[in-house]
Amino acid sequence: MPNFERCRDFVFDSPPVHIMLFRPLDRCDFPLLQKWLASPHVNRWWHENLDLAGVEAKFGQRIEGTEPTHVFMVEVEGQAVGWIQWYWWSDYPAHAAQLGAAPGSVGIDLAIGEEATTGRGLGPAAIVQFLKQIVPAESVFCARGSQRQIVTRL
Repeated sequence: MPNFERCRDFVFDSPPVHIMLFRPLDRCDFPLLQKWLASPHVNRWWHENLDLAGVEAKFGQRIEGTEPTHVFMVEVEGQAVGWIQWYWWSDYPAHAAQLGAAPGSVGIDLAIGEEATTGRGLGPAAIVQFLKQIVPAESVFCARGSQRQIVTRL
């Protein structure tokens, strides 16, 4: 079992979300993904202002399953609001070593692309629901943020 002494338990305090769904990313989502990546509130974290060819190059292999990152669109009450992806850190050993990721752990990346839906607690709610619904149960998730550290397996 990995050592998580440097992480502390954290309970998400987020408003209830009526219906949150995760569906696999599809190529028909690329124009929306491109728009989100170019928006200032997303680009500030992702630093990837890609054209459609660049989105295809980065995310096409993930859709095909030839790259070990699993990408999903986040939909709230029928509206696509962002994307979330997970991966085994063991598939990216150099980056895992830089971050001190434990064996058997997963990484999760999330972006709320629709700026009008930010600041409503959708990010934390998406992470909790994604861990419950999509990420393999045998994994461990440990996240670090600028203000808090999280360790959880739901």
